[in-house]
Amino acid sequence: MTEYTPENAANWLYNNGLACKDVAFAVVCGSGLAQAMDNFVETVMSWQFKDIPGFPEITVSGHSGKMNIVKFMNSGVLALVFLGRVHLYEGIDIEKLLFQVRLVNALKIKRLVITCSVGSVNRRTLPGSLGLITEHVDLQLNRPFCKTKTTGIKYHTKIYDRDLIEIFERSALTTGIELTSGTLYSVLGPAYETPAEVSMIKRLGGDWVSMSTAKEAFEAHKLGIRTVGITGIANFVNAYPEMGEVTTHNEVLDAAKKSSKALWALLSSASADLS
Repeated sequence: MTEYTPENAANWLYNNGLACKDVAFAVVCGSGLAQAMDNFVETVMSWQFKDIPGFPEITVSGHSGKMNIVKFMNSGVLALVFLGRVHLYEGIDIEKLLFQVRLVNALKIKRLVITCSVGSVNRRTLPGSLGLITEHVDLQLNRPFCKTKTTGIKYHTKIYDRDLIEIFERSALTTGIELTSGTLYSVLGPAYETPAEVSMIKRLGGDWVSMSTAKEAFEAHKLGIRTVGITGIANFVNAYPEMGEVTTHNEVLDAAKKSSKALWALLSSASADLS
């Protein structure tokens, strides 16, 4: 029986035209955040997730399920872009959740930009703007050591790379893009947060809430991949739903259009420094 590992997937990609030596970094696109990509990059190669051996199936709208090699028009830098991701709430196990990050490692790409659409607890970060993750809190309560025996504390607690953070901070200043640093809280989903959960996260110092990212970022850090996290602010998390409309996934995707344009302008500006 064939074992569908990230290493086998990497070999399949090599046999199907992928050459990674000139790829500077990888990007994981959260819900709706790939919408403006074609304004800033040229797609060089593309594969459907479903055709890559072992790649988990995408089931959530706003995630097109493609892996592209793209070239930034302004810098000529190449990047690998995942147009979508899976989530624990889809009923998958942790090994499938971490498949993308482990594939990046198998392809020997050592810089990763993880993005996600989020709800904002912090009223200073408006829908349509971007956030730079400096810390996260993982409330998904599912540890990523299912098949790995781990003894002792081996990993530094600073998951998000300081040098990469500074690159994006400089690019934001250069381009005039609003970019606010903050803390991400990752929850399991798929339900949006209750008023009590919103109140708790606000009291604990959270800025944004997502249903992804923390585990992938931790795994990347564990594998020695330098990682930066960027949030696209989709909406304000409503602690008082009786005072307004309940958030829907379609509304999140619509709001992500504005964030997507800012994200890809920022990536385009930063691309030369990521090479």
